Amino acid sequence: MNQFLRGFFKTIVWTSILTIAPIMLLTLAGDIYEYIVNNNTQFNGLFWAYPLSLMALLFTLPFALLVFIVNWFADRKKQHT
Repeated sequence: MNQFLRGFFKTIVWTSILTIAPIMLLTLAGDIYEYIVNNNTQFNGLFWAYPLSLMALLFTLPFALLVFIVNWFADRKKQHT
């Protein structure tokens, strides 16, 4: 059970990092571009990054956890045979 929980939390953390980090970097790059090129100081991109990150996690996290659980049960079944 301890291995399961460790892998489970690792899956949650890595999925969150790999989902949120690209969204944050893209919106930050967009804000920097708007600031340099258009002299816009409103920084709307990072504001929208938070709801977009949460929506992305709503889709990616359940699938990642499903894949983790299926693989864990398959490995466990393989070990017993």
